[in-house]
Amino acid sequence: MAQEAVGLSLLFCDYFIEERNTGKKTLTGTFCAIYGKTFPGQCRPFWIYASFTNIAGEHSFAVNIVFEKTQNVLLSMGGNFSATDKDAIIEFPFPVNTLMLPEPGKCQVTLHIDGSVIMSRTLYIKEIPNK
Repeated sequence: MAQEAVGLSLLFCDYFIEERNTGKKTLTGTFCAIYGKTFPGQCRPFWIYASFTNIAGEHSFAVNIVFEKTQNVLLSMGGNFSATDKDAIIEFPFPVNTLMLPEPGKCQVTLHIDGSVIMSRTLYIKEIPNK
């Protein structure tokens, strides 16, 4: 059934806020690149936000960040979820507290449901230029 899921968004942001009473989500500081001064190095915490629809039942999920040059997995997290309505929009905020940056380059960030890739996006690692 995972092949039926439809990906809606895969975003990176500095902060994620969910309003307690309304459930509204606020993503602050969206970006497509992480900057570092020295490599290897560690970036500050951030969030990955994913949303998808067209799936019901019990499923597993995983989010992976893979450094393209070496194919090393920099981060992998996952779990299970349950969706009762196929038309519902499932939203997941994933906190990334620690991410080691090996060198400037590209990473592929993928969302898997039941082992199948639903969405993929590039996350760039860039060096802060010296002034």
